[in-house]
Amino acid sequence: GKEALLITLKRADDINFGGVLAVTSGITVANGTPDKMLRAYSLRTGKELWRNQMPYAGSAPPMTFTYQGCQYVVVAATGDRFIGYEGHGDATIVYRLDDCE
Repeated sequence: GKEALLITLKRADDINFGGVLAVTSGITVANGTPDKMLRAYSLRTGKELWRNQMPYAGSAPPMTFTYQGCQYVVVAATGDRFIGYEGHGDATIVYRLDDCE
């Protein structure tokens, strides 16, 4: 049978106004926490594989596209006006995954 994997935030009091996205390389990316991090998790184990601090908190679910054999993840990071978030601005950030042909 199929197993479901639930990735939880580190603390019960964490808040999130971004979202998650499963990508083809077996990872899930998540954003939208007050610490402004984009995180990648293994779909198989749930372990955090990578993180990167953005200029502002992610404010929408990540998006993905492929171009010339490479997969990219796009994040809208604005910090918006959510309670507990510091810093507001406008940034569109693109990350290239290491699965290029």
